[in-house]
Amino acid sequence: MIDRRANPSYGYRAVHVIPQITGKLVEVQVRTTLQHSWAELSEKFSDVVDPTIKYGGGADQIRQMLTQYSKLVEDFEENEIMLLGFPKQHLNDQQQHRLEEWQRRMVQLKSRIVESVNKMIDSVENLKGQRP
Repeated sequence: MIDRRANPSYGYRAVHVIPQITGKLVEVQVRTTLQHSWAELSEKFSDVVDPTIKYGGGADQIRQMLTQYSKLVEDFEENEIMLLGFPKQHLNDQQQHRLEEWQRRMVQLKSRIVESVNKMIDSVENLKGQRP
């Protein structure tokens, strides 16, 4: 198993599980929704703009944007884990209600982030027709 969450490769975060099936190694990438959206965006930039982006190359502006988004994914997911795992048993009804509201907001925010990244991916795809 290779865990790229704590030590990402050029912003890429995932867990790689490599089982052996019928004598052959098979790599399975396990990613969260946000990690997947980051990977899709990175792949799109690599396909349309510069294949070296996936490996730390390419334009500084794109690399910095991908690095910032990767860090935001990490920060969001750390907060999400903390919020979703917060013990409710010692909270009064009002506090439990507020916690549940924040948990719902996190789910909605994640959805909006993925939607925004998907729009970015579409924008990058549209660059394909503009390249010489």
